[in-house]
Amino acid sequence: MTGRSRWAFAAIMTLCIVAWLLWSHRGERQKESREKAAPVFVESTTASLPPGARPSAPATESTQADSVPAVASTEKSVAPVVKPSPDAEGRVVVGEPPRGVPGVTVAIEMYRYDEPPLQAGFAVTDENGRFEMSALEKGKQYTITPLVRAGYTTPWAESFIVSPGSTHGPYVFVWHPEGATIVGTVCDTAPDYSRIDFEKAVRAAFAHDTAEVDEDYKTMMAPHPKANVVVKLSGESVVRQALTGPEGLFEFPDLMFGEYEVWFDPPVKAGPAEGVKQKVKVTEARVEVKLTFRSDLVNLKGRVLDMNGRPIADAKVTAVYDVPRSEWGDDMDSGEVERARNEWVAAHTRTAISGSDGSYELQGLEPTARLFDVCGYLAWGALRAVRHVGIHAEAEGFVQRKEDMPDVPILTETQLAPARRWLKAVLEEMHRQGVAEAPGRGEPYLPASDGNTITGVDVVMEKR
Repeated sequence: MTGRSRWAFAAIMTLCIVAWLLWSHRGERQKESREKAAPVFVESTTASLPPGARPSAPATESTQADSVPAVASTEKSVAPVVKPSPDAEGRVVVGEPPRGVPGVTVAIEMYRYDEPPLQAGFAVTDENGRFEMSALEKGKQYTITPLVRAGYTTPWAESFIVSPGSTHGPYVFVWHPEGATIVGTVCDTAPDYSRIDFEKAVRAAFAHDTAEVDEDYKTMMAPHPKANVVVKLSGESVVRQALTGPEGLFEFPDLMFGEYEVWFDPPVKAGPAEGVKQKVKVTEARVEVKLTFRSDLVNLKGRVLDMNGRPIADAKVTAVYDVPRSEWGDDMDSGEVERARNEWVAAHTRTAISGSDGSYELQGLEPTARLFDVCGYLAWGALRAVRHVGIHAEAEGFVQRKEDMPDVPILTETQLAPARRWLKAVLEEMHRQGVAEAPGRGEPYLPASDGNTITGVDVVMEKR
């Protein structure tokens, strides 16, 4: 091979080696680039992962130095579901501070005019005692009631009218697992003269000890408890009885919250006595009531007869009061006092219808309450000092003449016996002090009576 040939061969070989080196270096760079771009998979040490979660690479030096490119997600984003607002919401709680009561069934009723309420659905309180009501008819009135085994208090509003787009409440019901209790007393408001020492009271009056006299008067007039009275209670599916103790106390425990009637039959037959029956709405754990009556109320009996003594049936008999001025003070010219007196008379007017034998009975007449007025009537016959009634009668075909209208003082032995004791103590004190006895006006008219009933008051009517 000539020198020129050797040089050409060397040049060709050099070019080949350079080309091979360039190609090899390009391949190494492509491999390195591919290795860097590939994701790194590491065995997970977590027992389980939520669906869709990706395991994270361990924190090694290489991963801290080289950040791994994020892989774009191919999943489509889903818009969050918006829960519609409930029509009503509330909570059932217990204790102080209030704690939610879970698992309480809450009923909702729809009001219907002239029809029974419609049961519209139920809800159950969650672990926090909360509940919601939805899908209620717009414009309708609803009432919410928790169905717990014992009482609950009602919220400030028991019912609501559903408005579009509005949530009514929250209505908070306070649950009392032990239920509610009605406690009360039965008291007699008739004067109780048995608690007064008449002789001592008269001496205080003669000595002008006004403080003791006033104290004695308050003691006589104060309501006093009645023992051994049977008190009754009725409500929805509830009927109970209780007996009053020495202090007139009674109790009805373990009641559902709601409405009840509490009453008793008075010891004496005395017509429409006030305070004997009460309606009680229980919205608290303890409710107190006070039942009162007057044991000295008077009944009045008689007959309606014609001029020949024959009975008149179906006659309307009315007792109209004439109340002594002393009970209303000296200012009887005052329009306000006169109105009050007229209202009292109207409220205490009693009416009865005569039977086939002409008999009638007027019940619940209120006697004179003040002992001193009764004493004045006994001593001086002052009829206007005590309460008395005029007996009016109306019957078809008959008329009652004014002079035939009985005027009857409402006095029985219940009022007369203590008045006589007082007058006796007064006379003894007068004799002791040498005071001359004032002359009386003779024995006043006293109607016949049997216990608390005035008898024998006949009304005579004349044919038209």
